[in-house]
Amino acid sequence: MNSMALGIPEGAELVYLLLLLVLPAIFWIWTIVDCVMHEPEGNDKLVWLIVIVLIGIIGSLIYCLVRRPARIREQQQDPAGS
Repeated sequence: MNSMALGIPEGAELVYLLLLLVLPAIFWIWTIVDCVMHEPEGNDKLVWLIVIVLIGIIGSLIYCLVRRPARIREQQQDPAGS
């Protein structure tokens, strides 16, 4: 009995499974950790966490494309972290 009959992915299907499920999950977790560790305390952190968690990968993309670059720019302008 081959592995496809058992429903076990192999070869290219395993690569597609990795690309479509595992990598986005890793990216999603990374954005949650980045938000928790680097966003200043307050409402912004809470709002971004809600966006990332509830909207999922789309929320993660929004965070990385919109907020993260702005936060990095803010930190470069004010290295003391006031």
